[in-house]
Amino acid sequence: MKLVYDDYIFPTIQGEGSLVGTLSLFIRLHGCDFSCSWCDTPNSWKEGSKFIELTTEEIMREINRYDISNITITGGNPILQGDELLKLMDEIRKKDRHITMETQGSVFHPVINAVDLLSYSPKIERQNISDIIEFLSHVSTSEVQIKLVISNLDDLNKSMLWIQKMREVKNECVFILQPEYSMGKNFIRNVANTIIDQKIEGVRLIPQLHKLIYSVK
Repeated sequence: MKLVYDDYIFPTIQGEGSLVGTLSLFIRLHGCDFSCSWCDTPNSWKEGSKFIELTTEEIMREINRYDISNITITGGNPILQGDELLKLMDEIRKKDRHITMETQGSVFHPVINAVDLLSYSPKIERQNISDIIEFLSHVSTSEVQIKLVISNLDDLNKSMLWIQKMREVKNECVFILQPEYSMGKNFIRNVANTIIDQKIEGVRLIPQLHKLIYSVK
């Protein structure tokens, strides 16, 4: 399995989604079929970026060094290594850990339905709603959070239209609006005020906590 060379397994505070603020063990896989301009982990996919190849047994030895119950498998796009991930997750489950997996859902793989929490992050500028609905129609895992990165107010309006359509397929999902942190606090405040003014219910506004923590001087 290919993992990011310099920070492939590490403990951290979960900075996004419904588990935000919790101690988590991240497993960062190498490889992505997107190249988002605001990606905060370009070392997981950029041409020339380094990776390390480990077996399931070697990865489990690293995981077992940490007594942390929440495991987050991220990337890159982890689904691209779905077959190997199924083997790894079988071993992780023997340790009674909670598994979250992050993906933009560009492709579907059965590993998606083997996780405890699917963290699905479709990209507004790269995907269309019909492909998103098709992806969700194959998802059967019971816990799903859908994170939509907002970099302008047009993104917010488009996100709300998408959420209406996604609810028709997966009404039980947790819908999260995630303002792009680099846009600044005023932008986050504007998104919050728009939600208040338009009385938008059924979504959670969760800025990126990890960027707040590690950008403080």
